[in-house]
Amino acid sequence: MVGWRTVRYQTGGLMLLASLLLITPLCGLMFGCGCTWPWEGLDSHCNIHDSTVLQQCPWCVSMLAGVVSVSLAVLCGVLLSMSAPETSNDGRYALALDAAKKISLGLLGFVFVALFTGYLSAYFQAYPYFILLQTWP
Repeated sequence: MVGWRTVRYQTGGLMLLASLLLITPLCGLMFGCGCTWPWEGLDSHCNIHDSTVLQQCPWCVSMLAGVVSVSLAVLCGVLLSMSAPETSNDGRYALALDAAKKISLGLLGFVFVALFTGYLSAYFQAYPYFILLQTWP
């Protein structure tokens, strides 16, 4: 029988893999900078590589903002996905259901923290675009 401790590390590993896969397309979505999926070139289309652009991607241009934002989002997602399960022994699939809930919770936490820190990075660096905002309030 597989114990929760084993599944806990598996959900944490899956969340880590998912967050590292999703962070670059999320950057492209938030900032409209050109970052995309790994199989499409990751940051090779990012506006950080275009010297004629007035404002470059806030996560790419500022090492501090990028590393802190991405690290907080990934860490939050992994920790939420590895959190202790609700102790339910009411069925054969209870462990799998708990793991699915934890991965979903981790993904939500990851996206929320990435959006929040991305908003702060764009706001403090006066980046002209954030998802649907063209001007800052």
